[in-house]
Amino acid sequence: MSKIKVLHIVLISIMILNIFDGVFTTYWVESEKATEANPLMEVLVESPVQFMVVKISLVSLGVLLLWRLKNKRPKSILVCSFILLLLFSCIFVYHIWAFINPEKIASKITNITQTRECIKEE
Repeated sequence: MSKIKVLHIVLISIMILNIFDGVFTTYWVESEKATEANPLMEVLVESPVQFMVVKISLVSLGVLLLWRLKNKRPKSILVCSFILLLLFSCIFVYHIWAFINPEKIASKITNITQTRECIKEE
């Protein structure tokens, strides 16, 4: 299989995993079982449609940039793409783990929320 074909599959996989991340995140936030970990996206998560549009748009732009640069620095782009795929795969696995172990995530979210409230008060 050519490097271009592999890159194409990896980039599509990143976009699919990003959509799953957005759906899972929206579910967790809407059910008040979690908060958005990314402070830049935290503001948008209150509106699921805006959140998903921005999330998909940003990752799509990044994927497009990687695709456009594939001929200039093919090895670097492939390595970057695999790193992103690994990152999004880890996030996906974490979401699945959280569904299987909801009691464990609840205690972690409480700690994170308390820490954020303390920071905001200062």
